[in-house]
Amino acid sequence: KKQPEARVYFTKALEEKDSSEAMRDLRATIFEMMPPEIAAISFFPLGGNSVCVFFIHAGEIRTRVIESGIFLESLGMNQADDNKRTAKIMALLDRFASAAVPVIEDLVPDSVTNLIFIPYGILHVLPLGAMKMGKGHVLDRFVTSYAPSLSILKRCLSGDKRQGREKNDSAEIWDFTAMFPGNAHDPVMARPEAEYLTSFFSGSGRKGKIEHMVSTDSFEKARSRVLHYSGHSSTIGIHTGKDSVIPKEEIEKNCDFTWAWLVYLSSCQSSLIRPGHTDEFNTLSSVFLIKGARAVAGTLWNTHDFIAIVFSSRFYSNLKSGMNYAKAMQEAQIWMKNPANEKDHRAKAKEILNDIGYKSRLVDKEDSHSRGLEKKPAGHKIAGDIEKRSPNYFEYIDHGNFTKDILEFSSWAQFTLSGIWNEGLPAEFFKKETNRSFFSRLFGKKQ
Repeated sequence: KKQPEARVYFTKALEEKDSSEAMRDLRATIFEMMPPEIAAISFFPLGGNSVCVFFIHAGEIRTRVIESGIFLESLGMNQADDNKRTAKIMALLDRFASAAVPVIEDLVPDSVTNLIFIPYGILHVLPLGAMKMGKGHVLDRFVTSYAPSLSILKRCLSGDKRQGREKNDSAEIWDFTAMFPGNAHDPVMARPEAEYLTSFFSGSGRKGKIEHMVSTDSFEKARSRVLHYSGHSSTIGIHTGKDSVIPKEEIEKNCDFTWAWLVYLSSCQSSLIRPGHTDEFNTLSSVFLIKGARAVAGTLWNTHDFIAIVFSSRFYSNLKSGMNYAKAMQEAQIWMKNPANEKDHRAKAKEILNDIGYKSRLVDKEDSHSRGLEKKPAGHKIAGDIEKRSPNYFEYIDHGNFTKDILEFSSWAQFTLSGIWNEGLPAEFFKKETNRSFFSRLFGKKQ
């Protein structure tokens, strides 16, 4: 990691069919288990403006060196100011895309439909799927996903679900668990999001549950194919209260997620590297992958509380329709960023509020409007004189900045899908549609 030539040597070893067992194993995984419609692109900073591009597809690796147009060390910015950070990321992303996208267009054949980005070091800051390409973005052309490293990609491709561990373990495995800290410092929509999404999986004999306590012990005992966390987080770890945090190092040390097919971290900065660090394993999302989860959905910066539930709802609806994880993520992002969907955005948002009985939840108290450490993300103002109490999101949708906020680059570009991309959830995991209200569905009573 400290010497650029090490990555070049590693790649040459692949190209030249190094005979070591480790290399044979990795080649077998990368070359033989990646179908022809899938390609992987790794970006490796060489220092200054230079970046080495590794294109992996159809049993071969090709390399290019590009001048990125940005001084890469400048990406190690102060994370405290949302607006300044996002504006800087957009500017740097455009400059990086001017060099990277032509290479992608040159290297990637028309037959490829999926791109796996493997950024190295500080390049993890950039939402590479949001690079401009033609009249749209890379994610409009390709279904995109991420891998923290080649070794983690290999683990995902190998299909290692630790079946032996599960066979020897008599503990019950649930279909879905939604977790939130359950205290006064939770984001406004953390509990409603957990309840709303659990209703997707409840009923018909399927197993969905809600946990209102978050700790390494509750993570370990969750034992669900899908684990959804709603709440606060940062590059440090999971924030369970005003001054309480579970460092990601503690999660890595004490938890095992080999039972998890999908982990969704609906919280701030869950896929962002820690400021001043360039280790690709130094993200909250990568910890869950390293500890056995098949795929992890996360965010690159602070996410608006209400927009987080709108996006996650669309993502799970896509999974319910039969899409795989990466396709579900792509469609949700395209849906969110398209101005033609303005009426659909508002309709979906109101549907969520009605289903969770949101009007009954309005209380006069100070609340958090973001899922990071700040009380409220800069630039996201709620309509009316309601900023110092629980927001009236109905007013926000009809008379506030909801439409503008949901179309913002900062809203849709931040979401990432890391790990396995081409798996989904069985149809029987989801509850069939009924004409019952949310609370009736939750408690099994007809209207």
